[in-house]
Amino acid sequence: YLPPRLAHCGVAVDDCLTYSVGFRAPSAAEVLTHFTDFLSQYLSDEERYTDADAQPVSDPHQIQHDALGRLKSLLTEHMSDERM
Repeated sequence: YLPPRLAHCGVAVDDCLTYSVGFRAPSAAEVLTHFTDFLSQYLSDEERYTDADAQPVSDPHQIQHDALGRLKSLLTEHMSDERM
């Protein structure tokens, strides 16, 4: 095993073929994208984000903290479901 970014040089004694196989760790974006795609296969389209208790806000262009909290709760609920 050679760690990533370690240069190496090999010398063949006879005729041969050499192979170099690299493995790349996924980015955080790839992990989240693929995992949420996986989760979405098991979720009902009937379950929806709700904010029936939302109050009018002074700046409609900003995501409110309580809305973000509801979204985090929804994600946490499904991501912590060990049946998936």
